[in-house]
Amino acid sequence: GYGARTAYLSLSRGEGGQNLIGQELGEGLGLIRTRELLAARATDGAQQFFTRAFDFGFSKTLDETLRFWPIDSVLKDAVRVIRTFRPQIVISVFSGTPRDGHGQHQEAGVVARRAFAAAGDSTKFPELETEEGLAPWQPQRLYQSTRFDTSGTTVVMQTGTLDPRSGRTYWQIAMASRSRHRSQEMGQLQRMGPALTRLGLIKDVAGTTDDGSATHGHDLFEGIPKHGTWLTALADSLRGVLSADRVASLVPPLAAAVARAASEPEVADSITRRQLGEALAVAAGAELDARADGSEYLVPGGRDTLTLQVYNGGTSDATLDSCTIDAPAGWRVEPLDGAAGDVAPGAMVTRRFALTVPADAPLTEPYFLQRPRIGDLYDWSAAPPAVRGRPFAPPLLQGHAFLSLLGAHVTLTREVTYRYDDRATGEVRRPMHVVPAVDVRLEPDVVVWPADGPAHRPFTVTLLSHAHAPITGDVRLEVDGWPSHPSARFALAGAGASRSVTLDLARPAGWVPWLWATRPAAGLWGRAAPGPGVDVPRVAAGPRAT
Repeated sequence: GYGARTAYLSLSRGEGGQNLIGQELGEGLGLIRTRELLAARATDGAQQFFTRAFDFGFSKTLDETLRFWPIDSVLKDAVRVIRTFRPQIVISVFSGTPRDGHGQHQEAGVVARRAFAAAGDSTKFPELETEEGLAPWQPQRLYQSTRFDTSGTTVVMQTGTLDPRSGRTYWQIAMASRSRHRSQEMGQLQRMGPALTRLGLIKDVAGTTDDGSATHGHDLFEGIPKHGTWLTALADSLRGVLSADRVASLVPPLAAAVARAASEPEVADSITRRQLGEALAVAAGAELDARADGSEYLVPGGRDTLTLQVYNGGTSDATLDSCTIDAPAGWRVEPLDGAAGDVAPGAMVTRRFALTVPADAPLTEPYFLQRPRIGDLYDWSAAPPAVRGRPFAPPLLQGHAFLSLLGAHVTLTREVTYRYDDRATGEVRRPMHVVPAVDVRLEPDVVVWPADGPAHRPFTVTLLSHAHAPITGDVRLEVDGWPSHPSARFALAGAGASRSVTLDLARPAGWVPWLWATRPAAGLWGRAAPGPGVDVPRVAAGPRAT
């Protein structure tokens, strides 16, 4: 309703919770919930950030949580997000007291208050500036939700108000957003009618009187300056004449604003320039599509063809200056046809590229899972600084079209995806991934084998090819400390071909039941012999298929 850029910061990805929709737990559940948060943000229009904290499960106290989530580490991550996003306002959901219940909720409240102060302090985490280029940034106000204690309320927002752009109230939009958290059983009814959201002012950096009381009223942004005068005037004037059937009339003033913003210091930040460019592209009806022609899967050493299409669906003349594809370092992208040219109203131009993936290209993996966790914190030290705190790394491949519209230069950007026609649901888009040439799956992957059980157990290995060329090889079972077993030959004709192989695993001869146990004091592994009359099976690393 304010038209403000908004971001959410979640300390964890929810790995320790329940799962209503599947069997995934731990990191797998964290990936699902990250996607659910992104789906919620797609509904409410905000951005999403995270810290390194891994959800270890329910905790009753703040002290217990701090043993798993060291306050300095989590605080640094929160300060990084504030200095990256540069908000004017910070809102804390929790109070940082036992009233919050869950110990992780309490730490979230504590971190919010400390991060508000530390983000603008150059003596706090100076490495964020020297190593990551994030200068100190001081938010102007800190609010806290008063949902559980309304006595400290200073701002009451009428969230039952209708949003004219969507035809729903802000409360209904919020409930639609919350319902995207499917694994958490968060489905909500979108009730219409009056609704209130209450906040309490905790800290006001600039707008306080001598006695410490706030000078602003019941508006979150009252007294906080907006962008430069000419930008504010432009936005107000365009908003006053905007209508669905007259969008094209906004092209000339937006083109002039884009050209002016390129040289204005007050809009030097890339976010404002990008928003102006996106507004101009929407008004002009300029669109970009970026697709992979072969598959959503790329294998090391493989090739594919990429297609960019630029459509001028408006009434203004446009010139396509160039097209490019962003790819990881070492990848080869070669244009197969020309790039520049006019795009008349109603016309579409197509540009194609040949993509070659290096033979040593790493497999696609979330950046926060590339290294083992350090306690209950993800180790994302291998990731570029600009990625840390983001839901995922940027898309593997991105297409760009550089257009000229009435003398203004606009960049259209879209992730390269693979699309296909699902006969039940229609068009489906998939992101690009680097995967092994052959996917190997083992069933069962967990086995309890009693000491007096059968001497042989069957295992099924399913092979799926992602490579376009035929592949042959051998598949076998390996078990640490057990004798090797015969392998089986396989052949896969090409991408999408699969084969299942059943292999028998034989228990070693001369089986003697024993078990590995831990010595708690030293944390060392030692052998423990069973007592009289006790049959203890061996506990060993499970089989793996190669």
